[in-house]
Amino acid sequence: MIEMARIPGAGLAWAIAGLLWLWTFWACAGEWQNTAAYSYGFFVPMLAGYFFWRRWPELRPVKVSEGEAHRAWALICLVVVLAGPIELLRQTPLYWRPVLWAMGLSASRSLRL
Repeated sequence: MIEMARIPGAGLAWAIAGLLWLWTFWACAGEWQNTAAYSYGFFVPMLAGYFFWRRWPELRPVKVSEGEAHRAWALICLVVVLAGPIELLRQTPLYWRPVLWAMGLSASRSLRL
């Protein structure tokens, strides 16, 4: 078994990424419930989780320098600081989909540290 490299703060980064995904899931749930064209939406995160789980053994260990770790934390902090204004925008009418796309992109970016 390959030993994974220790990344400073990786546990906290996973927790923040998980919270962003839960937030995005919650934000999209109204759209999925109220629009017949998106009723399959509840299945998509489970399917994505299954694919992630299947690919997990193929991931290679990474060596991260201290500078890269600091840049990653700066990006995470920026996303967290922007979460308030994004949430404010998210409370617009459901037919304004760019906000939902922006939330999904920010959540997916958080996983690509």
